[in-house]
Amino acid sequence: MEMKYLFETIIKNIKQSLLITDSNGKLEFFNASTEKMWNYSEEELKNMNIKDLFYFESSYTEDNKISQISDLFLFENWNGEIYAKNKENSVFCLKVSICQIFEENSNVKKYLIISENIEEKKNLLSQLKLKDEELQRSIKNLENAQFMMIEEDKLANLGHLSAGIAHEINNPLGFIISNFGTLKKYVEKLNEIILLYKSLLANSQEGMCLVKDEVANVESLERKYNLDFIMDDIDELLKDTEGGIERVQKIIAAMRNFAHSSLEKNFEQYDLNYGITNTLVIAKNEIKYNSNIEIELDEVPQVEAIPSEINQVILNLIINSSHAIKEKQENADLATLDY
Repeated sequence: MEMKYLFETIIKNIKQSLLITDSNGKLEFFNASTEKMWNYSEEELKNMNIKDLFYFESSYTEDNKISQISDLFLFENWNGEIYAKNKENSVFCLKVSICQIFEENSNVKKYLIISENIEEKKNLLSQLKLKDEELQRSIKNLENAQFMMIEEDKLANLGHLSAGIAHEINNPLGFIISNFGTLKKYVEKLNEIILLYKSLLANSQEGMCLVKDEVANVESLERKYNLDFIMDDIDELLKDTEGGIERVQKIIAAMRNFAHSSLEKNFEQYDLNYGITNTLVIAKNEIKYNSNIEIELDEVPQVEAIPSEINQVILNLIINSSHAIKEKQENADLATLDY
């Protein structure tokens, strides 16, 4: 008796709808939650079929409805979602479990249908999905904005450095051009002397008097143009010019490497020492007037990194340190880079 009362109490108070139908779907038992869920009275439900509680498209005939219910009843156990319609014709979604049951000592098949209204949950999930999509869009927008800010910062730094880079290129280029002009004049003078040598060679076969005159002319021209100085200076000019060309090549290579790494957004093998030295070349004009740089780089293995990100960090550290030194109006060591 106590157990029966317990079961009756559970069935009466459970929030889910409990229905028992015959094999044709006619309602034989239902609890109070069923009345509340569909807004039908006990008397109304007694005369109803399960097909009257489920929602079907307007195109469905009675035979179609019965056929669909029969298909569900073919399973010993069936779980899924079904749309229902209450007395006010409001449609809502149910989570439904259907299982076959038999009366005691009988082969008469009946069906237990347990239903839970999940319309509110589905609406919440739908809202959460919309919120999630909105959040994902916001995150994407923030990522794009962050990327743009980073790129703008890079462009600003490069724009700020471009004048200095141009100056660094212009210095060696200036003395290359100057040396080239001097070498051009030297070549003109040497050509003039060489022409006299050729004349001397030609006249040597005609007589000693002419040779003496030509030798005197050559010696006079050598003194006039200071040939010994020209020959010594040519070596120095060529060395200086070669050094200037190497400096320009180094700056251009560093700029090319910096620009190339800015385009790469994937992880790859990165040489930190190479990145530091390259970045120092880029920032040289920015820091050379108020900072002394001492570089001590130990041999370190390459690491997996995004080169553009590391290079940008190094560049920011160098420039910020240089600006801090400049504000103190003193010449100081920028950094000792070792690790």
